[in-house]
Amino acid sequence: MGERLKENRAAVEQHGIGHVSDEERHGSPKNLFGIWWSTNMTIAAFATGAISIQLGLGFWPAIIAMVLGILMGAIIIPVMSAMGWKLGVPQMLMTRPTFGRVGAIFPVIIAWLNFLGWFTILTVLGAQALNAAFQLPLNAGIVILALVSISLGVFGNDIVQSAERWIAIVVGIVFLIVIILAIPHIHWGYRGDPKLVGADWWGTFVLMVAIAYSYAGPGYTPYASDYTRYIPKIFKFRTIFGPAFGGMAISCTIIFSLGAAVLTGNPTGDPIKSLNNMVGGFAPVVMLALALGSVAANAMNVYSGGLTALVSGIKMKRWTSALVIGVIGVILALWAKEQFQVKYENYLLLVLYLVPPMDAIFIADFFFIRKGRYRYTDFYGNTAGLFNRSGWIAYIIGILVSIPFMSAAVYEGPFAKDFHGADVSYLVSMVISGLVYWGIRRGTGHNLVFTEHNMTIE
Repeated sequence: MGERLKENRAAVEQHGIGHVSDEERHGSPKNLFGIWWSTNMTIAAFATGAISIQLGLGFWPAIIAMVLGILMGAIIIPVMSAMGWKLGVPQMLMTRPTFGRVGAIFPVIIAWLNFLGWFTILTVLGAQALNAAFQLPLNAGIVILALVSISLGVFGNDIVQSAERWIAIVVGIVFLIVIILAIPHIHWGYRGDPKLVGADWWGTFVLMVAIAYSYAGPGYTPYASDYTRYIPKIFKFRTIFGPAFGGMAISCTIIFSLGAAVLTGNPTGDPIKSLNNMVGGFAPVVMLALALGSVAANAMNVYSGGLTALVSGIKMKRWTSALVIGVIGVILALWAKEQFQVKYENYLLLVLYLVPPMDAIFIADFFFIRKGRYRYTDFYGNTAGLFNRSGWIAYIIGILVSIPFMSAAVYEGPFAKDFHGADVSYLVSMVISGLVYWGIRRGTGHNLVFTEHNMTIE
C-alpha cells in the first residue's frame, strides 16, 4: 500500500476536487511553512514592499505599515486552512454550501481570476529579473518561466509541495546573502517624501496597510485549504496554525522590508534595477533566484486555479484545467508587461475589494453556523441547493456598504476622500458580510448540527 501511494505521488494527480478520505491523507503540517515561505520568496513580494517608498512613506513608517497589514492578512491563512484539513476538500468548494451549486459560479470566477492575475504578475516580474541579469528578452523569459510553472502545477499537490520545499531553501539562502550585501546601502533614516505630511501622510500609511493586507491575506486565502486537505486528522489545529501563519508572516516581512530598503537610496527608481545594481557581481544569482521563486509561487497558481475551475461544474480533468489557466496566463503576461507597476497596484486593490467578504462568509459558515459539520452532499450533492440567497445577500451588502470607503485610481469613495486616501473598505466588507450572513442563517433556523454522513472531526 505504501509503495503504491509513493508511486502515485510521483505521477500526475488524478484526484480533482473530490473528497480526500482518511486513508488517502499523508504529509505533515510542518510542510506548510515551506509552502508559504517559498510563495513569498518572489519578486512580487519585493515589488510590493517597494510600493511603500514609491507612495512617499519613510523607511520605518513603511515597515510598520507593512507589518501591520501582513499580520492581519497572514492570520487568515491558517484560519481558512482549517477547512481543508477538517473536511478534506479544496478551498473554493466552500462556495457550494454558502452560495449554492449554481450561485457558486460567480465567486469561483473571482477566485479563478485571482489565480490568473497572480500567475500573470509573477511571470512578468520573473521575466524582468531574467532580463535585468541576463538581457533575456521579456517574451522569452515569460514563456520559459511559464512552461516550468505549468509543468509543476499540472503534476499536482505532491510535486508542487516537494518543489516548494527545495525552492524555499535555495531562494532563502540567496535572500540571506542579498540582505547582507544590501545593509551598507540602506538609508536607515530615510524620511520619505517631504511633501507628504499631516492627514495625507496618515491616509497613505493606512493605504499601505491595506496593500500589505491584500497581498498576505485575500491574495492567498483562495489557496489555503488546497494544501491542507491531505494532512492527516491525527494532527492538532495548532500544528497547522504555526507553520502556515509563520511561513506567510515571516517571509512577507523579510521580502517586503527588503523591497522598501532597496529604494531608500533612490525612491523614484526601478526596484529591480536598483537591487541589481546594489548586489554587484552577485546580481545574476539573485535575479535567477527571484525568477525561481516566481516559478514556485506560480506552480501553486496553476494547481489551485485548475481545482477552482472544476468547482464551477466544468467537466474536464484537473490537469487539463490547470493547463488552461497556464496558457491563458502566458497570453495575459505578454500583454501586461507594459505599464506593469500601475496594473499591479490596481490588481492588489481589486483583490482587496472582492475577496475579503467571501472569506468572511466562509469563516462565518464554517466556525459559527455549522461549526465544522457538513454533509457530503453539501459539496457533492443537492443539499446546498442551486442558489443560496444567504451567501449572495451577505456578499452584495458587504461590497455595497464598503464602496464609500474604497480608494483606488479609478474611484475614490467619499469616506476615503475625507480620510485622505485611507482605504479601510476591506475591513468594512468583511465585518458586514460576516455579520449579515450569520444573522440570516441564524434567523432562518439554519444553525444545524448534522449527525449523519458528517465530514467532520470531533
